[in-house]
This record gives sequence, structure tokens and C-alpha cells, in this order.
Amino acid sequence: MPEVSHLGWGHWYTLRELEDSANGFADESVIGARVGMGIVYLGVFEDNTQVAIKNLLNNRGQAEREFKVEVEAVGCVGHKNLVRLLGYCT
Repeated sequence: MPEVSHLGWGHWYTLRELEDSANGFADESVIGARVGMGIVYLGVFEDNTQVAIKNLLNNRGQAEREFKVEVEAVGCVGHKNLVRLLGYCT
């Protein structure tokens, strides 16, 4: 079971959990072209929960800071047109 994140919501996933769920980030798991600074993959956890996983192309400097802001913003917002954020991995 993933650990609860330090943000107080969601789960802290390991990179291994996300890689395993998305078939090692294989090309056939891509469900979205480059979105912002990353690629979106379809993942399926062991309990058959389907998830979208955004993998940053550059996780250093400005890109990482912007990603953290995005995670915090999306995690706190609830809207019918926005998928629920289950957790993250940094």
C-alpha cells in the first residue's frame, strides 16, 4: 500500500509502482502526446484501478518546481471535468 504523502492528501507512489503499472512506460502505454513538460501513460494497478500517469521529460529546475505547483493545485481542486489526483511520485 502506498504511503500517505506529506501534502496531507493522496498517496506517495514509488517510481517502480508507476513503471510496473504502465508497462515500463512503453510506447504502447502512451495515452497522451506531450502534455506540458511530460508524456501521459495509461497505468493499471494490481487492484485493476486504471490511472493516467504523467511522466516529466525534464525533472530538474523550473520543470520540477512547476510540476510540484501543478500537483498541489490539482490535488486541492474538485471539478466534474477534472480527474481526481490519486497521488504522485517525485
